[in-house]
Amino acid sequence: MKNTLLHGIFHSQTAVAWLVLVAAAFLQGCTPDAGAPVQSSAESGEVGEGRESEAQVHSSSIVAVKEHHRYRKVTRQGERVGMSEMDFSCVEDLQSGLVWEVKSTVETSEAYYQQKFRWGGTGAEAIGEIFFQDWDALLAEINSQSLCGYQDWRMPTIAELQSLVMLDQAEIKIHRDFFPHTVPAVYWSASAYDYYKEHAQTVNFADGTSAYYNGYRGERAYIRLVRHSSAGAAP
Repeated sequence: MKNTLLHGIFHSQTAVAWLVLVAAAFLQGCTPDAGAPVQSSAESGEVGEGRESEAQVHSSSIVAVKEHHRYRKVTRQGERVGMSEMDFSCVEDLQSGLVWEVKSTVETSEAYYQQKFRWGGTGAEAIGEIFFQDWDALLAEINSQSLCGYQDWRMPTIAELQSLVMLDQAEIKIHRDFFPHTVPAVYWSASAYDYYKEHAQTVNFADGTSAYYNGYRGERAYIRLVRHSSAGAAP
């Protein structure tokens, strides 16, 4: 009986030892070796911070590409040209269907990029009592020339002008590949203010903001003409 009891204890100890060895082997296989590099969640394919960062970068790249292809250059004669073309006079916004004037570097032109205007003229919203006719000369010149094939150029509304703002741009908050010669300063819209009748609405392309105190009608600011494409926005 004594031998039987000892035999049983021996087998029980052997079984326990075997289980300990199996457990140790299992844990060793699941736990990274202390000297081995730890695989990041991005490398392993798991959802984690690394994966999210990669997705955010990819998303930002897509936005940048879309923004870059939002615009199309148009020559003075009305021909749509590629992004590498440097001789262009208008820009078509494929999102909104608007076509924008590109300012001129010719000092004698009414479209000269440094030319400033007081607020008022054709297209100005009829609110208040202070109006000037300064931009009518530019409208007459651009329409008589059929700039980019069009004769229906006008002043933009505040919403249209604000659509050009790109806050992620440095120094000047607009896409300068398509809108060169943009001054980091205040630009007029055709929109007035209901409660500040001596002012009109503006966009400051230095910081992308709109503020009534930047738009006293008797002060001079820059302008950029616009028209709506008869073709509308691209699909």
